[in-house]
Amino acid sequence: MLDESNAGQILNQIVKRCIKFTNLSFDNLYVADRDYLIFYIRSGSFVAADNAFKFKIEKCDNCSQPATFDIKLSDLQLDEISSFSVQTKVFDKTVTIRPPKMHDPVYKLKDLELSRMLNYSNLVDIFGSVELACATVLQLDAYSYVRLVELVNKMKCGIQEELPVMCPHCSHPINLKWHFDEQDLLGKIDIRNLLRSILSISKYTNYQVTDDLLYSEYQLIEQITAKMISEENKAYEQANGMTTLSNR
Repeated sequence: MLDESNAGQILNQIVKRCIKFTNLSFDNLYVADRDYLIFYIRSGSFVAADNAFKFKIEKCDNCSQPATFDIKLSDLQLDEISSFSVQTKVFDKTVTIRPPKMHDPVYKLKDLELSRMLNYSNLVDIFGSVELACATVLQLDAYSYVRLVELVNKMKCGIQEELPVMCPHCSHPINLKWHFDEQDLLGKIDIRNLLRSILSISKYTNYQVTDDLLYSEYQLIEQITAKMISEENKAYEQANGMTTLSNR
């Protein structure tokens, strides 16, 4: 069962099985690069209509209507960095700030800003524990705290967590902001719809969907089957006088 505790492991296995690494080990891959590869793998694993991530907003600031947006790989913008590490002082300690790699420990806190500070630095190593690192950071004066946040944000690379779009109802510009966690990167499939579709394929085509069938191939078969059913329904209606060419 997919949950917060195993989502990262599942993502890592997907990347390892789908990507051949040469002159680079998976453990030395930057987390930002792993996340981009997940988007890339998804774009090639589903038909065009389903390879996007769904992003919903409760209401537009202009028209107050809810909206859903499809975020595709081609829509994403990237943050780039000019250097891969920078050092700063936290009280009397020298702290290194750098983008996290796959072999680095992951710290998940309720405060996303603190989580990013710990994940993008060696604060925990310097101060000995997550608790002491957080307590030390929170004791900083306002200027030093903001300076630390700015340095961490400058090390943010990979997929930008915001995207300018237009409201589909009123065309008002909206700046989507999100924070993808590992479960979001995997996406979701409705198992009931999947089973219903497999049964339809078997019924109308006599084709047996097997475990080794690629999901993208399954989706194409599903589309063809749906078209066959639609055409049969039209033919049935015409044969029973429900619709005729003369009535068009």
